[in-house]
Amino acid sequence: MVNHFNRVERERWIVGLSKSHSSWINEKLKSRFGISLFVPEDMSAYKEETDFFWGSNNANRGRTDILVYSFPYTAQEAFTEDYLVAMRDSVVRRNVPGSFPNSYMKTEKRFELSYEPITYRGEYRGVLRGLWRMEGDKTGGPFVSHAHLDEKNQRVVVAETFVYAPGTKKANCSGGAKLRSIRFAWIDGKRKGGEKMDNVFPPSFY
Repeated sequence: MVNHFNRVERERWIVGLSKSHSSWINEKLKSRFGISLFVPEDMSAYKEETDFFWGSNNANRGRTDILVYSFPYTAQEAFTEDYLVAMRDSVVRRNVPGSFPNSYMKTEKRFELSYEPITYRGEYRGVLRGLWRMEGDKTGGPFVSHAHLDEKNQRVVVAETFVYAPGTKKANCSGGAKLRSIRFAWIDGKRKGGEKMDNVFPPSFY
């Protein structure tokens, strides 16, 4: 019953995003990574590099961000928890700095992560759930990432969403909790502009 409810709710959420989403972010991601990703329209800030995109609603509380990045597919081990976590830490350390000198994002390893291989529309994906934190700061929260193989370009494309919501109860991602606010849809979907955001994460609100 619970699984059925979750499926129904997820489908309703996907239908809603298909009708109202950030079309300019979707176009950017299709052009750069070959994926169509529907995210809420309030994601108006972004940062981008050659193989990296960061979008955010830039809210002080209840902030939701997405990360999309790619790396060469050189071995089957790319679709393992250890490999994906190591790659994630490498990417976010370079691209998601904190608000203090030498602070940066990293995967929280003091709590168990969850890795699950799934098949979506006939395509293999690795789903990673866990917690993130800022090294040298007090910010943190849950994240979910989907990794899939871009066979044509022999690269792995990872799409992640993470939440920063101080003062609210954070679910334990590794326990399979339902994180409604940080799900996203890999569905086929035109161009609004966004504003480039600062290259640092906001200071702690704890």
